[in-house]
Amino acid sequence: MNFLFWNIGKNNLVKELQILSEEFDIDHLILCEFKEDIPEFLKALNTDRSIYKYLPAISNNKIHLFTRWRLPFFKLVSESKRFSIWQVDHPFYDNFLLGAAHLPSKLHWQAESQLIETTIFRDAIETARIEKGIDKIITVGDFNMNPFEPGLTATTAFHATQDLNLAKASARTVQGKSYRYFYNPMWNFFGDQSIGAVPGTYYYKSSQHVNTDWSIFDQVILSPEIADSVPMDSLDIIAKTTHLNLLKPNGLINEKISDHLPIRFYLKPNIF
Repeated sequence: MNFLFWNIGKNNLVKELQILSEEFDIDHLILCEFKEDIPEFLKALNTDRSIYKYLPAISNNKIHLFTRWRLPFFKLVSESKRFSIWQVDHPFYDNFLLGAAHLPSKLHWQAESQLIETTIFRDAIETARIEKGIDKIITVGDFNMNPFEPGLTATTAFHATQDLNLAKASARTVQGKSYRYFYNPMWNFFGDQSIGAVPGTYYYKSSQHVNTDWSIFDQVILSPEIADSVPMDSLDIIAKTTHLNLLKPNGLINEKISDHLPIRFYLKPNIF
């Protein structure tokens, strides 16, 4: 199954989403900063080739999931104003948990508060893992943090490492307590020699002395139990496609479309 996540920046991007959905055969669209009327959006998005349905939320108005699958395949497990966690049951796949989030921006929250919010999200995932007995977990979203920040690396937060072998091999013990790893493949996109066409999903130019320029705020984070089912050559930050260019001529993000770039990935079925 093919996933696409995009912070669309409160813009009407139905044409762009149509192009991406057709080019990459997207099964599940996960959007944030979505402000469109849902029935009108679906009417415009759907074509003879793809019929998407909206998976309604209860309290989360930050994440919007549109799927080509039957809605009963998704069972809501946990939700807040910032994240949703579903159990996904499909006959072609092992049951897995899907978490999607849009966490608070650095414009409004201090790093310490971001860390605490990420810990709350991680705790909800861990509770769902234990209650449902499902270790296969996919988490995707706009974390508004880079992979190296405490919210993604701290033991009580996502504890997400860039080393898949390490994530598979062991947990990490601190002060006598063991902490499970997640795997964060988005580390592979840093720098000019990265696996992607661009070194981030978000670009910000500042006159301050310390500025990272490119950031990878939009990420997919995997439990080690499911990581081998997500081929790394399917994971991509989408900058250009055959029919769509999301960059300006200087190679930076075209904010007139969105100030974030979308990410996509594929989950292999377990019956072939």
